[in-house]
Amino acid sequence: DMMIAADYMIDMGPKAGRLGGEVVFEGTPQAMLQTDTLTSQYFNGKKEIEIPAKRRSGNAKSIWIRGARGNNLKNRLRTTSRSILLKEHVPVAEDWELSLR
Repeated sequence: DMMIAADYMIDMGPKAGRLGGEVVFEGTPQAMLQTDTLTSQYFNGKKEIEIPAKRRSGNAKSIWIRGARGNNLKNRLRTTSRSILLKEHVPVAEDWELSLR
């Protein structure tokens, strides 16, 4: 929904990582629907991401990231309140816990 509401889109691909990096589409979301890129196939319903029959339960209060090692994360354990992601307030230092240094 958010991508369809955009004024302009740039689709990079055709795949991720070293197999990507090329502009495969740029234009309006409506024009994207008329193409046959991988992204447009998901928009048009030709492809779909299967929703698991059973989802993990959560406490609905925080989001945990464990064992993240990319960029500057260095295997830290982080938690943040959902309100940060929902932009209900500006994040402050108390919103983060770091361990496993």
